[in-house]
Amino acid sequence: MTATGSVVQQSSRLFVAEAVLVDSEEREIGRGRGTFMRGALLWYPSGATLD
Repeated sequence: MTATGSVVQQSSRLFVAEAVLVDSEEREIGRGRGTFMRGALLWYPSGATLD
């Protein structure tokens, strides 16, 4: 399985992202889309360090 994501639309505060999941035979088995708003706080993945 492989998932590929991309930003399909972006403004100064709003993002629309899409992801597609395909199996080993390149058949699409899932798709998702989300709308996200830029916030005032920075987000860091779990375990990330700030240097």
